[in-house]
Amino acid sequence: MIQVSHKVEIAGRFLAGCGWPCLNGIAGNGAVLAAAPPVAGRRRTQASNHVTYGTGDGAAASEVAMNKWILSACILALTAAPAAAGDVRLDSYRNPANESFRIFNHMYLDGVKGGLMAYNAWLRRHDQPSFCMPGNLALSTEQTEEIMLKSADKRSAKGDALVALLLLWGMQDTYPCEKPGTEKPDSQ
Repeated sequence: MIQVSHKVEIAGRFLAGCGWPCLNGIAGNGAVLAAAPPVAGRRRTQASNHVTYGTGDGAAASEVAMNKWILSACILALTAAPAAAGDVRLDSYRNPANESFRIFNHMYLDGVKGGLMAYNAWLRRHDQPSFCMPGNLALSTEQTEEIMLKSADKRSAKGDALVALLLLWGMQDTYPCEKPGTEKPDSQ
């Protein structure tokens, strides 16, 4: 007989094709699963959190071995693969490998701009904006890129500088907020 922990059994079922509903404990009809569905040849003991397989036909044991192999392969693939789009560095932004990377960089920069503007709106509600862009101004991706690249040039940024930080600093340079207590001189 082969003993497998309940967590390995659940992971094996997920990888074998049951999908997110089994991992989350939700049946296809929305009902919450109180226990795993019965499998021929499986017996759960109350004293431990182990499932015992083996009724003589060997099918359940080979299913467990296959599930373990699939789980191991998926874990290896997830740990070996680098995280895509974690951040974009200035060097890879300025020198994309191909047209797809250039498009991705523009989409990334546009997403960073949206995130910074949303966060700045929240800061503005608490009277601490990071930058003060006019309310009726809509920045294009090209304008956003120009602000970020000017910020990089101003700071003599190296190739490993984060594009997101350069954009934040560029927005602060381009759209500074008035300091409390200072007023613009009236032009007459």
